[in-house]
Amino acid sequence: MPLYLYVARDRGGQRVEATMEAENEREVVRSLQNMGYFPVSVREIKARGNASRNTDTSSMGSFSLDRYFFIGKRVKPRDMVIFSRQFATMIGAGLTLIQCLGILEEQTENKYLRRVIGAIRENIESGNSLSDSLSQYKNVFTDLYINLVVAGEVSGTLDEVLERLADHLERDYDLRMKVKSALSYPAIVGVLILAVVALAVFFILPRFLGIFKGFDIKLPFATIMLMRVTDAVNQHLPLFLGGLIFLMIFPYAFYKTKPGKNFFDRFSLKVPIFKELFLKMAVARFAQTLATLVRSGVPILQSLEIVEKTVNNIVFSQAIATARDRVSRGEGIAAPLKDTGVFPPMVVYMISVGEETGHLEDMLEKVSDFFTKEVTYMTDNLASMIEPFMITILGAIVLFIGMAVYLPVFSMIGTIK
Repeated sequence: MPLYLYVARDRGGQRVEATMEAENEREVVRSLQNMGYFPVSVREIKARGNASRNTDTSSMGSFSLDRYFFIGKRVKPRDMVIFSRQFATMIGAGLTLIQCLGILEEQTENKYLRRVIGAIRENIESGNSLSDSLSQYKNVFTDLYINLVVAGEVSGTLDEVLERLADHLERDYDLRMKVKSALSYPAIVGVLILAVVALAVFFILPRFLGIFKGFDIKLPFATIMLMRVTDAVNQHLPLFLGGLIFLMIFPYAFYKTKPGKNFFDRFSLKVPIFKELFLKMAVARFAQTLATLVRSGVPILQSLEIVEKTVNNIVFSQAIATARDRVSRGEGIAAPLKDTGVFPPMVVYMISVGEETGHLEDMLEKVSDFFTKEVTYMTDNLASMIEPFMITILGAIVLFIGMAVYLPVFSMIGTIK
């Protein structure tokens, strides 16, 4: 019977290295899992004398170029969903960590993620745990991801945790894409309005100004206003273009600052039509993330701390921080959340029922499902809600420009007659 050298970790995260006789690698992995170990690598050896060290020592303490030259690189959420789903499938199929990461490194399309996976594999071969290796790349793996992997390593259910992570990431990605697609309609119409105004100011009206000045006619108010705007823009064109670029860049740059994000997050919860959308999206993300953490065995205080960082809204983050402080003093979750005045009554009631029945994660998932459906419904109907308003604005601008251009033409025709 072949002899195998295996490297595994016990429930406490301690490294275990020994040999085992088995029919094949799969049998070794199953035996280790039954013993409560988490298999890292399994390799066949020909003699016991070779068992002292069979791991790749060339990577021990290796210098990772990615860590120094790819800082700030980001991986698309969709890539993380695919990575987590495939990782979970292979772990569940009985492959070792090294085998899983080797396969993922070969087939991952994202070049940066491929390099990160390779560096993580080298770290694990050097004796580090998976969670420790992931924590070295926090620009790729969030606190939520790392803490769930820790819970999976401790409980020996890493495949289930990774599958749960993939589901969470996929739902969160779909939720954000729905909101982005809903907001893209008013953005496109806004750009169209600016294009119409720019077309009139720079191309249409200047061609008619010379003609209008050659006739002794009284120009209508719309034409006079548009002529003044055109003259002002043409006289101060560099200043106008600079101001336009500033208005396009400043909101995004301001949003990236802490005061800016604070302002936009609060403002988004007060804008008509959009405030309910952003509120429901934040509640859905809160409930979904907390349910995933609680179901994976992460302590409630640690879960709330992670949710506070990942909810992506200052108002909700501050409310969760306030509630977490009270929970740390021995209170439940529902009452502190209710006192913040941020969470809808239904959410608080569902969480209260979950605490009383001992099924908090189930109730949180029901809350997440409900508000996710609400967000989907709102995004599907948002275009029809905004469309009349945007069309009215666009129509009014086109009408104003048309009057400014064609009313003088009609007056000229009357003068000629």
